[in-house]
Amino acid sequence: ARAGIVEIPASYARGDSLYQRDCAKCHGEDGLGTVSGPPLLHRIYQPIHRSDAAFLLAAKSGVRAHHWGFGDMDALPAVTSADIGEITTYIRWLQREVGIY
Repeated sequence: ARAGIVEIPASYARGDSLYQRDCAKCHGEDGLGTVSGPPLLHRIYQPIHRSDAAFLLAAKSGVRAHHWGFGDMDALPAVTSADIGEITTYIRWLQREVGIY
């Protein structure tokens, strides 16, 4: 079970699959981060601090390092806006499941 989640509901399965393909390498298969990227299951990434649009912008344009010491995040040009939307919905669900918000 990733991040203490026993079962991912079918409605989030595509977002999970896309997240694993496009994000897990750096942000961890469970959203808890790696040596290459920060945890998305962190209060800094609550919707009040980082909107869904911020996730889209990060994937489309990249991000300059500002909170963490991991370096800049490169843009992910091969990931579609629709895919980013599904990934973001999945991340928000995970955040709620682990009590981030």
